[in-house]
This record gives sequence, C-alpha cells and structure tokens, in this order.
Amino acid sequence: GDFLNRHAYLIIAHNQFELLKMLIELLDFEQNDFYIHIDKKATDFEFEDFACIPKKSNIFFTRRICNTWGGFSGIETELILLKEAAKKDYSYFHLISGVDLPLKKPEEIYRFFEQNSGREFVHFSTEEFCQKQSTVERISLYHLFHEKAGRSDNFYSKLEKISLALQRRLMVDRLKKQGIKPYCGSNWFSITHDLADYLLSKEKLIKKVFSKSSCADELFLQTLLMESDFKDRLYLPSSQSDPLANMRYIDWTRGNPYVFKTEDFDSLMSSQYMFARKFDLNTDREICRKVYNALK
Repeated sequence: GDFLNRHAYLIIAHNQFELLKMLIELLDFEQNDFYIHIDKKATDFEFEDFACIPKKSNIFFTRRICNTWGGFSGIETELILLKEAAKKDYSYFHLISGVDLPLKKPEEIYRFFEQNSGREFVHFSTEEFCQKQSTVERISLYHLFHEKAGRSDNFYSKLEKISLALQRRLMVDRLKKQGIKPYCGSNWFSITHDLADYLLSKEKLIKKVFSKSSCADELFLQTLLMESDFKDRLYLPSSQSDPLANMRYIDWTRGNPYVFKTEDFDSLMSSQYMFARKFDLNTDREICRKVYNALK
C-alpha cells in the first residue's frame, strides 16, 4: 500500500561512467525509472553495459545533444529529459547529475517525497543574489557566443566580452518587454507531474526568454515558478535560500562546487539531504566506495 506512485530519475551525465553505474545501482528500486542523457561529446559510453545494470527499475536513454557549460543546451537537455519522462504518470521527477550519489536508501528517499507529496523541491538563492546585476545580465543581455565559448578562454569568449560591453552601452534589456522578474537557484530539482507539465507548456516562452543566455539553467525554473501558483507549493519558501529546499548537499563554500573527500563521510551520511554532489573517482575513489558500501 506504501507504493502507489512511481518516480522518474532524470540524469545528466557526460563522464565518470563508473560512478554513474554506482549511482544507478544505489537508486535501483521497483518504484523508480531512469531517464539518462549522455552528452553527445562523450565517445566512451557503452549503452549495452548500462542497459542491464538496474534489476528492478527501467532505464531509458534519451536523444543526445552537446551540452555546453552555461549554454542554453543545458536547459534543452533538461527539457528533453522532462519531455520523455512526462509521457508517463510519475508523481516525482528528480533531476540529478551523473556525479551525484544518494545519501539514503532508495525506499527512504521514495518515502520522504511521497510523505511530502504535492510539494515542489526547488532551491532559491537569496533575493540579493537574484537581483545582482551579474545575475540579471545572464538573461537580460544576449549571450551570442556563449554556446561556442563555454568555459574556455578562446576567440569566442573575446567576442562575447565585446558584445556584452556594447549591449551595456546601448542599454539592452530583453526582460523589459517580457515584464519578468528573474529568480535563481540550484538547477537540480525534485518536482511533481503538475509542475513538469506546466514547464513543458511554457517551452516557447523558455526558448524566447532564456536562449542566448548564460547559466540560465539556474534561472528558468525559479523565474517561471514565481510567476505561477506553484510558488505556494514549495517545500521551503523561496525567501529562505536554504539548501534543504531541494534536498541536495552541494558545498559552494569550499569549492565550485566542492568535490567530497573521504573525511566528509560522516557529515554526508548524518545529514538530512537525500542526494549529494559532487564526487570524482579520480579525486577520491574511497569516499564513493564508502557511500556505496554503506547504502548497499
């Protein structure tokens, strides 16, 4: 009687596929299904190896695009995953990365979200951070070369700088016409089917407002949510800027974000969070093994 609803795990992965295997094994559970987007740039991924990992869950691989850091392709990847999974009747959609690990057993995670059924787990940054010029400019200016520049310092990133300086001169503001107030926060979420459907119904608007933007995957969900009645369904009010709002343990004070190490084991496992990000087998394999063994 406990298991009425199914949950969909939407996973964005581009490397560390051994870690992705651990993640899938730890979340394998009769009520869960996996929808996985593997970056088109990844050449060393063996779909056959992965298809047989989950014993209880179903696993689906979506069509693949190149996901550039901070580019609109990040939002497109999320929409591809949501679109694929929203065809079925899941009560929750959990967006996580391929370098996350759960901190609780899958049935415990399942129960937590079902007990809070109807709540939206979306994280918001402080009002002050959301209203900062550099945050607002991520979507108020046209980032014409970001998709090609990504994180690197190249010809395109120089063009991007020139283009942005010019737009500031000309006082370009593409939010003005839309009358939209930007909000931002973590891009990892656990949302209900209603909110997933709502986002997909806004796809045209998302493309209009958030394409040619920079790191807007941290703005689009929060901004649309605050324009709607879903803001009354948040697990924690948007004003609290509390990392428990999306139940993901991500440490921005020690890193960008910080990569967990063996000495973090106790603080990870004794926390209230459901998931943690991020891990790296090359930085610290031992912490991944410890979390895996503790939950297995």
